[in-house]
Amino acid sequence: MPYSEMPRRSLVAVLAASLSLTACDGAPELEPSAGEPISEEVGTTTEALGANLTAPVASMTCTRPPGGNLGCVGSASGGVAPYTFYWGQLTYLYETNKTYSSLFYTLFVFDCFAPSETFPAVSSIRPKMYVVDATGAQSSVIYYPDWVVCS
Repeated sequence: MPYSEMPRRSLVAVLAASLSLTACDGAPELEPSAGEPISEEVGTTTEALGANLTAPVASMTCTRPPGGNLGCVGSASGGVAPYTFYWGQLTYLYETNKTYSSLFYTLFVFDCFAPSETFPAVSSIRPKMYVVDATGAQSSVIYYPDWVVCS
């Protein structure tokens, strides 16, 4: 309702309440009082952090023990810890002669065992990953440099 239509008593009550809050120090303070010193480090730390924020950089290593499943470990640098790791893979199926790309997941198992006479190679995979830091900054997607043959 516009001020022109408000009853005069309502306007007086609102103005009186506003004035009493101000007079009784009831309004919130935007700046600290003179008795509360602020450390010099607070401003410079925040400024330095803002100036040095960078996107995280992801890296991975993968190993497969003889007869075992492929295992990959990710790491990150830069950005702000903690990091969330997102995993996926490219899969090349020999039967279709096509490459497929999975979605990214925070938990991912590379189902890739070494081929053998009993279980011949049916595909090759190439793990991929990226990380997101605590601020939401995302690294570039990285790929394992080699295709890994799987049974």
